[in-house]
Amino acid sequence: MSFNKADSTRIFGLDILRAAAILFVLLSHSFPYAPQAFVTALSPYNLNGVSMFFVLSGFLIGGILIRALERDGATMATLLHFWIRRWFRTLPNYFLILLLLSVLCYHVYDRNFLTTEYVLFLQNFNKPSPPFFSEAWSLCVEEWFYFLVPLTLFFLVGNLRMSVRNALLLVAVTLIAASTLARYDTYAAGWIQTGKDWDSLIRKELISRLDSLMFGLLGAWVLHYHPRVWKKYKTPLFIVGLVILALEHKIMALSGLGLYLCVFSLSAVSIGVLFLLPFLSDLKGGNGRVYRTITFISAISYSLYLVNYSLFNLIAILLKRGLKLPPTDKSLFLFFAFWIAAFGLASVLHFFYEMPMMRLRERFPLRAKSPPTRPSPPPRTRPHSPTDAPHGPGIP
Repeated sequence: MSFNKADSTRIFGLDILRAAAILFVLLSHSFPYAPQAFVTALSPYNLNGVSMFFVLSGFLIGGILIRALERDGATMATLLHFWIRRWFRTLPNYFLILLLLSVLCYHVYDRNFLTTEYVLFLQNFNKPSPPFFSEAWSLCVEEWFYFLVPLTLFFLVGNLRMSVRNALLLVAVTLIAASTLARYDTYAAGWIQTGKDWDSLIRKELISRLDSLMFGLLGAWVLHYHPRVWKKYKTPLFIVGLVILALEHKIMALSGLGLYLCVFSLSAVSIGVLFLLPFLSDLKGGNGRVYRTITFISAISYSLYLVNYSLFNLIAILLKRGLKLPPTDKSLFLFFAFWIAAFGLASVLHFFYEMPMMRLRERFPLRAKSPPTRPSPPPRTRPHSPTDAPHGPGIP
């Protein structure tokens, strides 16, 4: 992939959101290496990058599902076609890093931490995510979204003869309600006694986080069926979204472990991100050094996500042992070394493994073969929708 000039298939505004999301994630993971004064100064500006990925992923995948269902129908061939393309995008990188982490952990701890839960993405299903490859909790949420939501939509449309419009709205609203109720049930049971409890039982728990993707799905629904509304209010919504994200960070810090933090705070963040999408999805292209930098970060974001935490930590442990280095204090040198190493590892993974796998995926084009007896209906929206861009999931 070349980043030297504008790529007409990319939506620059969505690249901005994706790049911002992974930078916020990296900032959180780099704090353990930085001096405390530096962490204290930057923490107020560190937003929820994972929620950004979730909403963006729901938006992109929702657009793909709407077009596939309306164009090709709710057939098994269409569903399998969707799954093949999604899994070619996410699984090769994931299983490569999972295997590498398993080998490294065995050398570091003389134990095998790999279980079938990691193969089936069940390690945080209704329970705290285990410490091994802990950042993969968010990918579990994504993968179950890829599986359950399309399956439900195809059942509603193909078997119950519900319209695509109504089926998608029903699924989105139902899962938003279910996730909110799941968080309330956890809160009402009295299980949230510390910030660590909130992090493991609510923020990183699969059922509790599916609603974040559903807000993105609602965005795709509005764009497809109400494009004039989507475009008309893009600027005021963008401003409101920025205000929500800026204030939410402070409100969460002040609210304590109460009802708002446990039940509604993550929904508020997702709504804030959703409000950014009409404006950002209309920023189609760009040029220059800033454009190329943002596009590059966006393109390697999935690889950055996979290498920046567990893999980096294990490599650091092995290097210290091999070189017999003494324990090092936190410093700006280590902080910046983390960033350089993360981008270096991610670039290698992206260009030498992820992209070849993506080229294999292109054997399954975006459009599945339509049934010969059923003509394709005309498009419902403008020809180049922001969700047409085949850049993979919102999560890196």
